[in-house]
Amino acid sequence: MVDTTRYPVPAGRCRAEETVDRSRLICDLARAATPADAQAFGREIQAKSSPCVEFATLRVVLTWTCLSAVRHLLPSFEAVADSEDFGEQVTLGLRVPREHLDRLRAALGNATSGQAIFPDDARPSA
Repeated sequence: MVDTTRYPVPAGRCRAEETVDRSRLICDLARAATPADAQAFGREIQAKSSPCVEFATLRVVLTWTCLSAVRHLLPSFEAVADSEDFGEQVTLGLRVPREHLDRLRAALGNATSGQAIFPDDARPSA
């Protein structure tokens, strides 16, 4: 018999969910009498899970005069500036859900009147 005084054991299946930023964290618990039961439960939960959001990195070089307009665009595409380098020009390292990447690239081109440069990308900005 298992000593349940060391830690609580759920009476049945339990689920706890929490959302942090764009991430939805889910914890499913159930008692498993054998390793095979635990593996079966894991496969069941995995089969019900939705895919994770895949992020892409986009580096963009722009003039100082375009910076405000570009920063204003980012939330609309769920993009975040992970790095910023301020020199003669501004270089931003952006993290964006892959599903928004092409639309963000086009929006950046429009917001900068085609002046945005994507140094890691052979495609034009507009």
